[in-house]
Amino acid sequence: MDYERLPSTWVIEEARTFLRAAQILEQFASNGDSNLYWPAVMNSALASELLLKSFLVEADPRFPRSEYDPEGHLRLVAGLPGNRHGLIDLYNAIPIEMANQLRETSERLAPEFQLEKWITACSKLFVGTRYPYEANSVQGIDLDMLKLAPHLDQVLEEMTREVPRTKVLTFLPPKNSKKNRSLAKSSIGVVPRYEKKLVPALEVIIFLRMRRN
Repeated sequence: MDYERLPSTWVIEEARTFLRAAQILEQFASNGDSNLYWPAVMNSALASELLLKSFLVEADPRFPRSEYDPEGHLRLVAGLPGNRHGLIDLYNAIPIEMANQLRETSERLAPEFQLEKWITACSKLFVGTRYPYEANSVQGIDLDMLKLAPHLDQVLEEMTREVPRTKVLTFLPPKNSKKNRSLAKSSIGVVPRYEKKLVPALEVIIFLRMRRN
């Protein structure tokens, strides 16, 4: 079975797209369109959820990494409590050694930031802000909640700093070409978030995702 190093840099990168969206929405909201604070908080809460889930994934054996799919797929580990969205439940499910490292890194980078307090306060934020028209939705938000995801991102950046990050190019020819298939054997296994460019006789896929160990 494939091994996924934790915290997963793949999941972290996905979280950062939602964090960036939250920061853009927050900027527009602060410039006068205050209705955008709500989706900013929702995206920030989702980013926090994914950042915590980066400790709780494993390679999916149903979709193993291969020559033509060097990324494979991940899945959440079994046995997570609740609806798998609650931040405090996810936080408490992190293996103890990594949880200790998470807390220690948080305290070192920002001694005044009360990590567990804000994880608890934001625990139901994503689910509660998805459908604001529902009776059980969150009825008010504290903009300080927008601080949790950037802090978690900073902590995880520090925790994964030693992981090598290399951008590479991989060429995957059409599967029905024996000649081109032989070229794929020399491809480097990377995570394929990519852009496609078609050229005669060869499809060039440029992988931009950072290589994972």
